[in-house]
Amino acid sequence: LLPEDLRICLEVIESGVLDGHVKLSEGLLKRYEEQYPLVRSLADVFVSSSHIFQGYATYVLHLERALEQVDNALSTASAAKKPKNQDAAEWLKVCKSLQRLEELAADKGETGLAITLSKPFQRLLKYPLLFQNLLFHTDPSTFEYESTLQMVAEVETIVRSIEDEKIQKEDRDKTRDVFARIEGLDKVKQLAIPKPSRLLLEERQIFGSLHGSGPSKGPGSSPPPVVNTKGVKGKTSFRVCVLCSYH
Repeated sequence: LLPEDLRICLEVIESGVLDGHVKLSEGLLKRYEEQYPLVRSLADVFVSSSHIFQGYATYVLHLERALEQVDNALSTASAAKKPKNQDAAEWLKVCKSLQRLEELAADKGETGLAITLSKPFQRLLKYPLLFQNLLFHTDPSTFEYESTLQMVAEVETIVRSIEDEKIQKEDRDKTRDVFARIEGLDKVKQLAIPKPSRLLLEERQIFGSLHGSGPSKGPGSSPPPVVNTKGVKGKTSFRVCVLCSYH
């Protein structure tokens, strides 16, 4: 019943992020008990749990839309904000369930679903700083320093790749939106076929008169004024989109 993006985020949190952090917490506690009172090595525990960060990639890609779906479900006008591919009756059930969940959270003094859903993302952003601080307090002459350095590099690479993938997905979404607004594009087979490498480079407003304004005098010249006379409706405008496909 849940909207797709919200469902994916919850599944990733339950099966990947939460379970992974429970095991990581158990591993850190075990290391603390083994080396108390002076814990000398932690990097290898984090390295063994580095698969946790892979789950974050899927979570981050769907988080923005999932939060939007939660906001729509909790809105007073939720019926009018139904996802296009969801049945109206199912959406009404989802809205009532999430609204009830918010009420229960408020009664118990807990955070709402939107804030709770965002917490893994906030935690992800703290990891690079955590490992940098760990590296700062590690003796460079020890083997542990090299392990910590490896973990810092690995986490930063994963976080950066997630950010890049998020940006690429947003670019692809913009491109699909543009294609949907171009009339008759579906009749051109070469353009209608979707390509992940096709990106929107620019979209801007173009102004001009309905009957043309004559030849341009150069790139720096401004268009002549449009005079409204009988039978002339004045200026019209449309948006021009510049698309590019990398092969």
